[in-house]
Amino acid sequence: MELRRASARPCDGCRSAKAAEFCEADAAFLCLACDAGVHGANKLASSHKRAWVCEACERTPAAFACRADAAAPCVACDVDGHSPTPSPAATWESL
Repeated sequence: MELRRASARPCDGCRSAKAAEFCEADAAFLCLACDAGVHGANKLASSHKRAWVCEACERTPAAFACRADAAAPCVACDVDGHSPTPSPAATWESL
């Protein structure tokens, strides 16, 4: 998972791969490999809340995931204006 564009946020762990997740507890942007190493170390670390990095800007944590269109944008990049739905078949999931 190499950096694809200059604006993509690099992993705070290895600094060579593109960050895929943001860990709130560690305040760290991590690639999947570093996330597995850090959060697989013990039960406490594995419980840290993590969010995907926004697929559009690749710089900030995604605010939610939309299962209908497989989107995970941050608030600033949510141009479609997703919103939670009250139905049991909701397609919106808060991160």
